[in-house]
Amino acid sequence: MSHKTKKAALDSETNELNVENNSPIIAFNDKSEDKVMTVVINDGKALGLNTKKNHHIFYQLAYDQNNSPFIRMTGNEGGGLHTKSWIDLLEVFSLLEEQEGKAIKSTLLTPVFKSGSANNCGFFAAVLRNPDIGLLSRSDKSVFVHRLSEQYAENKEKLLTLNKN
Repeated sequence: MSHKTKKAALDSETNELNVENNSPIIAFNDKSEDKVMTVVINDGKALGLNTKKNHHIFYQLAYDQNNSPFIRMTGNEGGGLHTKSWIDLLEVFSLLEEQEGKAIKSTLLTPVFKSGSANNCGFFAAVLRNPDIGLLSRSDKSVFVHRLSEQYAENKEKLLTLNKN
């Protein structure tokens, strides 16, 4: 897991980060509010859900000034549009915990997105299944169906406290 801290400004037109090394990250969201984010995983890489294609989804994990965890997808190798907005992990935890013991389709994650790209849910589910995040795992039913990982509680706690290490 990469724990690099960077300084960046979020470009409001492209929603891309312009990054400088070795400083706290400062991101400006697209609602004209300044939001200070400290990135603890700058270059996360998750394998996509489709086992016939070996492509990756890239992500960042950060904490806001209140130490709340946020995550966002930053790119992918296989093509396809997706949101690059920060997603509040506290909202994700709430959604997932209602599904304990159940099979979970990627579309369950729809409420955490502000934009409606068809790829958002599947790409984000792949990120949540990545071992560094570890909130979901593959269901026995299908590669595209998930369940809470056996280490969900431990991984949730890790994500809540990673910025304190």
